[in-house]
Amino acid sequence: MLKIISYVLVVFITLSCASKDKAPQVGIPIAVVNLKISGAGTIDSLTTRIGEFASEAQKKGARVVLFPELPTLDLLSVNPADEDVKNELISMAKTQKEYEARLIEIAKKYQVMIVGANHYVLTGKSSFKNRAYIVKANGELSYQDKIYPTPWEVRQGVKSFKKIKTFKTEEFSFVVLTCHDAEFPDLSVRLSKIKPEVVFVPSMTDDLNGLSRVKRTSQARAIEHMAYVLMTGASSEKKAKWHTYQGRSFLFTPHNKYFKEPQGGDLDEQLKIFYLDLPSLRKARGDRKQVYPARDYLNL
Repeated sequence: MLKIISYVLVVFITLSCASKDKAPQVGIPIAVVNLKISGAGTIDSLTTRIGEFASEAQKKGARVVLFPELPTLDLLSVNPADEDVKNELISMAKTQKEYEARLIEIAKKYQVMIVGANHYVLTGKSSFKNRAYIVKANGELSYQDKIYPTPWEVRQGVKSFKKIKTFKTEEFSFVVLTCHDAEFPDLSVRLSKIKPEVVFVPSMTDDLNGLSRVKRTSQARAIEHMAYVLMTGASSEKKAKWHTYQGRSFLFTPHNKYFKEPQGGDLDEQLKIFYLDLPSLRKARGDRKQVYPARDYLNL
């Protein structure tokens, strides 16, 4: 008799756990890709992989896919010498039109909006902008250029951009802060007036220190602006000396009673689905008892 009771309890607990695991997620699904960078790729090989992730996102019900900063660095050789990097970046940047056409084709084919997937675009013979894309499912292409290039980028001729653009889907308003941009307090002050509901942070960092830095400041933006912040990066072959990029996917939320703890993925290449509960976000923003630093700053 005891064996039967024990068996029944085990089955009941197992089914209960399975039921919890299969509980429906609440909110809008957003696909976030941590993309591997190995080098020596082509536009065909790179955009094929981007298309495969877009297809996976569509099958999982996501209409928005966030890709990391500069997946096009996969077009560079595996370990370019320092003196060759600038010329390789110029050659890479000359693929801009073809790359953009492929992104538009992918967005339309899989009916998703692509965010991030940055590319260097030439602004002169040897100067660039670091351009994050917003490609809608109807093929409409917009962009947000990086505002604060890193010191390495400045040495390569990457120029800054001044304006933070705002974008909208049918469900939410958003901005794009590329990697280093998420770390600057003056941009956070400017976001206080914009009040984005979602902040996308496509990133690419040389090591885990950089990853941790962008992660922490992205999480701070979620708290300051009572907003969802989605961040992702790139991973690389460990044996490659130059391509040592480190990235993970994250969903950061405000820290109050309306939200669960932040969620994250792994360092490996993968697609994660995160869910944005916009009604709860708007309710939290309207709750004057909640700490909302951006609102409080404007009311000083």
